[in-house]
Amino acid sequence: GNVGARVFGEPVDGLTYDGEFNYQFGDNNTRDHRAWAWAAHVQYVHKKGKKVKPGGKVGYAMASGEACVNAPGDPGGCGAADSNEFFNFFPTNHMHYGYVDLMGWRNMRDLEVQAFLAIPNVAKKIGVKYHFFQLQEAAGRWSNAGGANVGVGWDDTNTDNNLGHEIDIFAVLKPFEALFIQPGYGVFIPTGAGKT
Repeated sequence: GNVGARVFGEPVDGLTYDGEFNYQFGDNNTRDHRAWAWAAHVQYVHKKGKKVKPGGKVGYAMASGEACVNAPGDPGGCGAADSNEFFNFFPTNHMHYGYVDLMGWRNMRDLEVQAFLAIPNVAKKIGVKYHFFQLQEAAGRWSNAGGANVGVGWDDTNTDNNLGHEIDIFAVLKPFEALFIQPGYGVFIPTGAGKT
């Protein structure tokens, strides 16, 4: 089972916040399953005037993981006595955790910083995003947006949580009401465990 809660609001014109928490419990192939994940962000868009509107966003997300003993694809998962890796039911991670799609909402930490401009009659949003990715459990698996392993996917001797940095350049264009186009470019720069 999964239980969760979400809070959101706009306490001041242009300043919004959003936070979500999930807790999972039950049975995963005869192992007790207990896992959690949360994400929160604060965003500000300067809405006064009719010209270019600057904005920024800061967010952080985490999801539980488990240390691997067996390869992640072996029966029983990574082989921990209990199942602690958060299961991402609907992996719509592309828009949340980087355009390169190297991070899913499981065994992860993600710091996001974003700056953008809204330009009337040109772009709903154009900007740049920065992500700093880490593993929550260093000896656990690294899975991408779709849940597949990145590379080998795990190293049971790893003690370095750092995976790397991602920089995305993006635009949200809306030439007319029924269509929007979102071009972008992303680059991932591995560090620490991300290099192996």
